[in-house]
Amino acid sequence: MKKQFSFTTLMMLAAVTLLITSACKSGTKEESQDPQNTLVAEIDTGIVYVSDTIDIPHDSIWAEAIYKNILYYVADDGGKMFICRIDLNDPETVWVMPIAIGAEEIILRAAVDENDIVHLLVNQYNDDNHAKHINTAWRRFAADGTVLDILTVGEFFIGAEFHFVTGFEISTSGNAHISVNNDIYVINPDGELVYQVTCGGPVIGLFRDYTGKTYAHWRRENSYLMAMIDEDSRGLAASYDITAAGSLLGGGSNSQGTFFLFTDRTAYSFDTEEFTLTEIFNWFDIGIITGHANSGFHLDDDRFLWVGRSSIMTNDAVSFRVVRPRTEEEAILAAERAAAQDGQPELVVNGLPMKEGNIVLGVAYLGGSTDIMKAVLDFNQANPNTQIEVRDYGGNDDAAFNMNLDIIRGNAPDVIMMNSRLPYHAYVHMGLLIDLYPLLEEEDFEWGDYYENIIRAYEYDGILPAVPISFFASAMSGKMSDLSYLGKNEWTMAEFIDFADRYPESNLFWIPTKPFVLDILLTANGEHIVDWTGENYFNRSLFIEMIEFANRFHDEDKYEVNWLMTDLPDRVADGDLRLWAGIATFSDIQWKVERFGEPILNIGYPSEEGSGFLAYANHLLAISKNSENVGTAWRFISFLLSDERQSEMDVPIRRSSREAEMDWYKEFWMNNIESLGLESWFFESIDEEFAKIKEIFDTVYKIKVIDMQINNIILEEVGAYFYGNKTAAEVADVVENRIGIYVKEQR
Repeated sequence: MKKQFSFTTLMMLAAVTLLITSACKSGTKEESQDPQNTLVAEIDTGIVYVSDTIDIPHDSIWAEAIYKNILYYVADDGGKMFICRIDLNDPETVWVMPIAIGAEEIILRAAVDENDIVHLLVNQYNDDNHAKHINTAWRRFAADGTVLDILTVGEFFIGAEFHFVTGFEISTSGNAHISVNNDIYVINPDGELVYQVTCGGPVIGLFRDYTGKTYAHWRRENSYLMAMIDEDSRGLAASYDITAAGSLLGGGSNSQGTFFLFTDRTAYSFDTEEFTLTEIFNWFDIGIITGHANSGFHLDDDRFLWVGRSSIMTNDAVSFRVVRPRTEEEAILAAERAAAQDGQPELVVNGLPMKEGNIVLGVAYLGGSTDIMKAVLDFNQANPNTQIEVRDYGGNDDAAFNMNLDIIRGNAPDVIMMNSRLPYHAYVHMGLLIDLYPLLEEEDFEWGDYYENIIRAYEYDGILPAVPISFFASAMSGKMSDLSYLGKNEWTMAEFIDFADRYPESNLFWIPTKPFVLDILLTANGEHIVDWTGENYFNRSLFIEMIEFANRFHDEDKYEVNWLMTDLPDRVADGDLRLWAGIATFSDIQWKVERFGEPILNIGYPSEEGSGFLAYANHLLAISKNSENVGTAWRFISFLLSDERQSEMDVPIRRSSREAEMDWYKEFWMNNIESLGLESWFFESIDEEFAKIKEIFDTVYKIKVIDMQINNIILEEVGAYFYGNKTAAEVADVVENRIGIYVKEQR
């Protein structure tokens, strides 16, 4: 039986959970206007699936479609385009049909109808450099690759300020269904717009069933819906809430009337007659890491076709894999392999054995963390007797709520992968995390080959509650001519305010609103606002100074943010934008140089003591004190810290891995200065620029750890001051009282 936490600890967690819930659930949710039914996902865990790779003679694939068990895809071999056809019941043979696509065109999507006609949706540009999108065309090809016709369809939606095609399907009637933003355009075979359907939110994709009907999948607020396009009524049929599945990446129906729908974690079957959603497997079990811009189809048997891409912006690195039920022979071999595995040596720390066994990795956000997903798969394959189960708590404010519920129930995960929305300080103060220093000492950890300054920055009261596996460094940047008078690359709050006084007519930041500016100041000064260990836990004078400064800027509801950032060059040229905060990488810094139009100074975030740059963990892992398998938990963290695994991380904590990565990028930039237009950028040498970034990594000692609950308390109360309903002192009284209650609950 798992060890239970004390009553006091549980009450503290319950309070944190309640506070977070209150913050997350505030506001009124708009009622749905769509006819709608709610689905409850059925879970089928009795079948184990495996995947087989389909080898294709092409590396560059633009688009794919399927009709029953016939796969069609468009291949590009050195600028020569082909439509290819594979019978998935006999995938050894590939039919190849040459087609003509201009250099000034890019294929968006493909569809195929029951007459073996291949339909392509193609973006057309003004030249082969694709500088300006001028139209979108619907092309139709016969089975031999002959062009049947080319219809212009972009005129119906290209006038929108921003348009992104998310779906393209052909109905039995021959009509094309094209989804763009919130709308679906139904265009007849003559290229005429028949009607337009508007959904209640962005359309994520279109799926065609075996009868030729098209289904739309869209998002509205926090819900995901699906409905058939009814060509008789020229609108949507009754919609079904499939939020249980979430934001789907792909889908396609077989002749039994079921869609294969999937997210980046889980695959589902959706019955188009019974309208039931059934979970069939998760990708970890199959050994597939889902990438970008995937699609997938349910074949006319118990198999599924999965198509994966390495990037949403490229046609390269496309893989086709058929997922099928595991055979009895494969199941026997898997069992024998697990039984034959040699036992791992027992880990002993301070004379106490650290037990081995299956562990749970609880994460606050997994989407996009492909390096961690691959590590889990590799670890499980190498250790069939000590498997990792991934428990995903979500990526929004509900993550802390869901995690805390599990901890209260005595079901805490063994390893916790945290992000900034989990109450890190609260977990440390409640004693929920073990000290990792003894485990590092037992392993004779090679500190010199890691960024020791970053790892030790997470030390608290003599213990190391969590270890970063990878990290970013963040800096603020501005024109050298504006900042050189400081004579350093860090500043105190007083120096920062003095800088703002020098340019009273300028906005310091890209988003010059009161909450945004205050959030930046809180990021760098959180530990100075609240002292968790001292008696005077709230720094009242610093808090008032910060909110009075933030009050100089725009009200949030009166400032329109240009999220596409197309106004940045003009704002910089006009002197309206003085500072830019971001990750310290060569490309990011040079991007800022290009926009500022002169050399820049990378400077730290303003804080009470002028601490300079900030580091924050991309992946921060801790081990729960409730874990009964600390040995396996630590083995997995050690696995992530290994040289082999660190070399695969995007932003490794291992010094040699990070510097090897930087050397590769430096060589890339040096070899592509002219083609990338870098000769006009402002730096003396690439070597010097990379040396500056390495200096940031070596000297940063302050971490970005945000207690979201404290930030939520401040942002909830400070609006009364920003809108003139309370004085700064009155708001400070309320905030000090609320934070005081919260901090005392965690002690």
